[in-house]
Amino acid sequence: MSRSTFSILPYINRQKVKADGTANILCRITVDGKSAAISTGISCTPQEWNAKKGEVRNARDSGRLAGFLAEVKDKYNSLLSTNGIITVEMLKAVLKDKDTTGKFLLSFGDTIVEWYRTAKARQTFLHKRTWQKNLRAFVHSLDKDDIAFEDIDENFGEEYKLFLKRDQG
Repeated sequence: MSRSTFSILPYINRQKVKADGTANILCRITVDGKSAAISTGISCTPQEWNAKKGEVRNARDSGRLAGFLAEVKDKYNSLLSTNGIITVEMLKAVLKDKDTTGKFLLSFGDTIVEWYRTAKARQTFLHKRTWQKNLRAFVHSLDKDDIAFEDIDENFGEEYKLFLKRDQG
């Protein structure tokens, strides 16, 4: 499991106040120096927002925001322990319930290749990219776009081994 840096910064965009006088509370999530913004689904007036503490002054919304931030931390820790690596895109997808990274072989492989590309590990990146290209060719030879981890069995491994010997030299 690799070590990564992680931070969360809740904020409001005072430039985009809605007609009712409230602004959406957003959250900037940073993982290994790359950041992404995600909406918390919570709104407050600019007067209710405490920018120094990054919290809402009314108790109801403050509790909701604390719950959201705890969920982000839990999902981050879960992804890190499950996958060993994590990107801000993976975390954002999980938070939006669009995570396919942990469910499909090729999408997970793409995440690993991208991580090595950005980690500046050139030789490892080239190795992983070739590995992913061969794996993608094999999965496409089965007339599939991707394959779920739950569909992988010993037979899949044997067929892949034969594919590499026969088609890849």
